[in-house]
Amino acid sequence: MKSRNTYGVPRIQLVLRKAGNFHGKARISRIMKQEGLKPKAARHFKVTTNSHHNKPIAENILGRQFRPHCLNKAWASDITYSAPSL
Repeated sequence: MKSRNTYGVPRIQLVLRKAGNFHGKARISRIMKQEGLKPKAARHFKVTTNSHHNKPIAENILGRQFRPHCLNKAWASDITYSAPSL
C-alpha cells in the first residue's frame, strides 16, 4: 500500500473489509504495534496570509481605470497560492 504512512487502524480495517477480511480494531492495532507501524496524522492547511498587520497598504494608483490611454501605462499582477501535492 502506497500511502505516505497515513493509514491508521480505522482506514486499514475498512480496506480489509472491502477485501473480504473481517478483523477487529484491537487485532489490527496489536499487529501494527508488533510490526512497528505508526500512522502519521494528515497535515492541515497552513494559513499564510496575515490580514491583521500594522504595515502600510499600497496606494490605489489606478483608481479602477483599467483601460489606460496608451500602452505600458499600467501593469497588473496577481499571486495565486497553490498547495503542493505530497
